[in-house]
Amino acid sequence: IGRSKTSGNKQVACHLPDAKYLIEDPPKATVNDLLKNLEDQLRLPCDAYKVYRVPPPVAFGSGRLIYPEERRDQIAADVLGISFLAKLPGAEENLQPHTKSGQ
Repeated sequence: IGRSKTSGNKQVACHLPDAKYLIEDPPKATVNDLLKNLEDQLRLPCDAYKVYRVPPPVAFGSGRLIYPEERRDQIAADVLGISFLAKLPGAEENLQPHTKSGQ
């Protein structure tokens, strides 16, 4: 969601079955790091949780909010910190769904 200018940590939205939580996660954190941080910050066991694509197609809890594929791609690129790549020259033609890069 965003990165702190002082600590460099990023704020990550975690959509769990009961609610959406915002946690602080360090740069270059792995999935295991994220789950450990989630467990530490929320004080609840997270060993059964899995990390899926960001965000899920249907938002947990609402049952009504559906994210279109293009928006899910944008959010995933933002979370991974690679959204700037889509703005580079030639990127648009290489990210089309029929290309190897676009898949």
